[in-house]
Amino acid sequence: MITKDFSNFADSLIFQLPFDISNLELDHFGYQCSSAENYDSFKVESQQIGNMISEEIVSGRRVSIFRFKDRFKYKSFDILGFELVEPKIGQVCESELDHLEFVIPVSFDEYLMTHENANWDISAMEREDFPKIVLKLNHDKSIKFHTKNIFEEIPD
Repeated sequence: MITKDFSNFADSLIFQLPFDISNLELDHFGYQCSSAENYDSFKVESQQIGNMISEEIVSGRRVSIFRFKDRFKYKSFDILGFELVEPKIGQVCESELDHLEFVIPVSFDEYLMTHENANWDISAMEREDFPKIVLKLNHDKSIKFHTKNIFEEIPD
């Protein structure tokens, strides 16, 4: 199940942050699949715990968004859902938890100014669909920040 060891995973990423995120909304997390077949298998399994609200081709691979059927809690955060990510063609990776995504209550520019000492990746900040800023962390993991909840962007 994709939620197995979630607390340890989230703890390890949040520990690496150079600032506090306890006042933010953790709306969803991402799970990277190792193959197309693995994605198909996890998609079926994920329907036991969530309702798929979207499946799109993003950067040449399938990405599905699920909303949890029952409350999923991590510490003080109520997490609404998760995304399942198929690998890009030629990508070699494990099936594992990949990233966390938080909603910030201010503009990207204001958040970047407030946390200017962090090593930000702003390459997706201006894109039309799902803009974000990203902190790349150890072991190719990341924490992503948006100005809108994913479920506002992709309504049920």
